[in-house]
Amino acid sequence: MMLVTSVSTFLVPGSLPYMGETQKDLVWMNVIFLVVPAVGTATAAFFRPFSRSTRVFPWSSIVSQTIVFSYLLLCTIRHSRPYVYHEKWLIYLALVIFALLSGYNSTMVYLILRQEEVVETALVEQAQRWAGFAYQVGGFIGIFTNLGLLHSKTYFRS
Repeated sequence: MMLVTSVSTFLVPGSLPYMGETQKDLVWMNVIFLVVPAVGTATAAFFRPFSRSTRVFPWSSIVSQTIVFSYLLLCTIRHSRPYVYHEKWLIYLALVIFALLSGYNSTMVYLILRQEEVVETALVEQAQRWAGFAYQVGGFIGIFTNLGLLHSKTYFRS
């Protein structure tokens, strides 16, 4: 979960210039991307459907984030952009949803790990360290994937 969240979270900011059409769009997209994940993180403190016995919600939340990420990525790739409906309001909406889910999902993983019923707290701490490591590895993969897409001129108008 953490790896998927972080790869997409670190790939999106580099593709923002290719989603918008003006500098004003880029500024607002950056504002959305910097502010809204904090709202998603705060939401995780209050909205915890994963604390029940079911584990369906965390996976559906990650799948939703991946679908929105795929849409945003398709809107930036040169070969797919002409075939994807990409009105400005829809891209903004998708970016807000993605940023909310990104903040929520990254916090949710730690909250799920903290509530697990284990005999030793050392196992929980080790799992949280591995989640943090997965987040860093995902960030590394996301940034280098972004560089590869940029230098291969895959992005629209690059």
